[in-house]
Amino acid sequence: MQFEWTDNLSEEQIISLKQFYLSLPLVHVEQYPCWNDVDKTEAKVNYCIATYENVLKGYVAVYEYRKIEARIVFGPLSHSLDVSLQIILDVIQYYKRKGFFSLQVLLGMSVGTDATYLQYSLFKRYPFKFYLNENNKGTLLLELRNKTEDQLLKHFSNGHRYDIKKAYKNNLVCKLLQSSDEIVEFSNGYSEMYRQRGIHYPVDKSSNNFLSIHNWIETNKSGFFLGVFENRVMIGGALILFRNDRAQYYRGFSLPGNKKQPISHIALFESMKRVMLIGIPYFDFGGYNILVSEKDQVYQINKFKKGFHGEYFFYPPTMYFDLKPMGTALSHFLKRIKRMIV
Repeated sequence: MQFEWTDNLSEEQIISLKQFYLSLPLVHVEQYPCWNDVDKTEAKVNYCIATYENVLKGYVAVYEYRKIEARIVFGPLSHSLDVSLQIILDVIQYYKRKGFFSLQVLLGMSVGTDATYLQYSLFKRYPFKFYLNENNKGTLLLELRNKTEDQLLKHFSNGHRYDIKKAYKNNLVCKLLQSSDEIVEFSNGYSEMYRQRGIHYPVDKSSNNFLSIHNWIETNKSGFFLGVFENRVMIGGALILFRNDRAQYYRGFSLPGNKKQPISHIALFESMKRVMLIGIPYFDFGGYNILVSEKDQVYQINKFKKGFHGEYFFYPPTMYFDLKPMGTALSHFLKRIKRMIV
């Protein structure tokens, strides 16, 4: 197996990796080639591309943070567990040589035999740590296949059905967002939601990101923006991304001043109806954190998502590799110092 590293994919490599990405049954946009150019992140992204006799066998996008911590998020991508194993081992050695403190690996598969095989095989070669905490990932999946709209609605909790009917009764209207002005309006609402929660989310950064994602969607036909309107004013919305057999709720907002309106309920229901028409069989709620504290706002978001009665889907716990002695602890310590300074 040969491994090539690059932080600047050529046009030929981008085409090849995109084709490979689309050939796999379970993928995540974090591993889509050049996704960091679409949804801007503070991390630098480096690619490890695995080939055998000039045939692409797999790849992984690795997110680098200040030359201290490297992260694999929902990867690597390959058709073979053994290829994935070899890619991760090469990533370990690469970042060890570069002097990074630690490497985090979140596999892009469900817990089960395949994940356990990879974990055991890795641990034999390079021991790592698990932390069972709120940083581990899970989501909810709702099967849309072979359901009518009425059957879908009946599947939800009584409270959700009531709120969806209330949204229609209150004349809330959903529509696809097409123009740049509409995307900017979506972005402004998203930023305002965070501002009212006391979280700084720069409006210009938000607009640039959402416009970039919208352009990507238009080019690749891989999702949609949906707005929720009251008297022609956008009061909420949802961003849905397609990835193979799943449509994922990627981001969304509802304006805090409209708490009595079931904005998110109708946004997700209308999104599901559109996904059903397209023929994508599963709706991914974009995360469910079973370990979060009941005092955390995420706990309430979990309860809301669970009301749609999706099935649990858990990813394996993140693996933490110390590339230097106590590298993970040092990396976490430096991040805490940075938060205190900022």
